[in-house]
Amino acid sequence: MTDPQPPLTAIDIALEPDTVMMNRALADNAALRANVPQGFALDATHHAHVTLLQCFVRTADLPTIYAATEEILAREKYTDWKLTAFKYYYVPAGPIGLAGIVVEPTTDTGGGSDVGYLANGDWLRFDAVDFGTTPVRTFSARAASGISGGRSGLVEVRLDRVTNPVVSSFAIANTGGWQVWRTVPSNIDVVTGRHDVYLTFTSGQPDDFVNVNWFTFS
Repeated sequence: MTDPQPPLTAIDIALEPDTVMMNRALADNAALRANVPQGFALDATHHAHVTLLQCFVRTADLPTIYAATEEILAREKYTDWKLTAFKYYYVPAGPIGLAGIVVEPTTDTGGGSDVGYLANGDWLRFDAVDFGTTPVRTFSARAASGISGGRSGLVEVRLDRVTNPVVSSFAIANTGGWQVWRTVPSNIDVVTGRHDVYLTFTSGQPDDFVNVNWFTFS
């Protein structure tokens, strides 16, 4: 006979935004919902916050957790923390929560920003790309990956619709880190004229597998 499961409590240790962050969160939420009305609104039920820890703990351990949390926050200058991601987009993640792609500063040559946290099913759209009248032959992208365990994924190019056939692709695995960059070339089907370009990301596993800094056609 096994011992009964001790009572558990779900905890969420979170920071409340200041007025500036709250106003920005409300504005961003309104912009997201203008494009995706089914997204939830920030209101009395859904508060803007920064989650530090979310998990189940034994109810009997709550006093110890409260004390440890107060001790850490008392010595941590969390008001000096800086967010590295500064853009994102909405994508549903099953029946609960949201997932998304973010834009973050990059340490790659030339600086600027990369698009990160790319996983299976994600995609990026670039409108009205003019390929000209001379057919392009090569698609090249600057990519980085810190995914572990021998896992990998595909970076793909599609034209005009996200569901259209792939015209170019390459596989990417761990490059040595999420900011360790590699320029990866790939052949592309003959393309001319003006098209909406979709970069799509495919993998047989659910975790983020690639960051992309830039891409070119030649």
